[in-house]
Amino acid sequence: MLKPGIHIWVWLQDGKNLMKAVIDYTKGSITVYENDRLIYTRTGLGQKQLKAMEKEIEDKGGKRLHAQSDPFVFI
Repeated sequence: MLKPGIHIWVWLQDGKNLMKAVIDYTKGSITVYENDRLIYTRTGLGQKQLKAMEKEIEDKGGKRLHAQSDPFVFI
């Protein structure tokens, strides 16, 4: 079960790379992984910026892992 304020997004990029983003509203941070390798971390973001990043991920075909979902729903 996920903690409140943490959103996990999963999507395929270029049809071959599994991308995962962890957005933490309580800390104001985003962490992005490509094939389970850390590629990007940013802290000190506001809620408006985090929501804009979520919208961008959703536009790229990302699916949000909800709190009650099984962890392997999107793989």
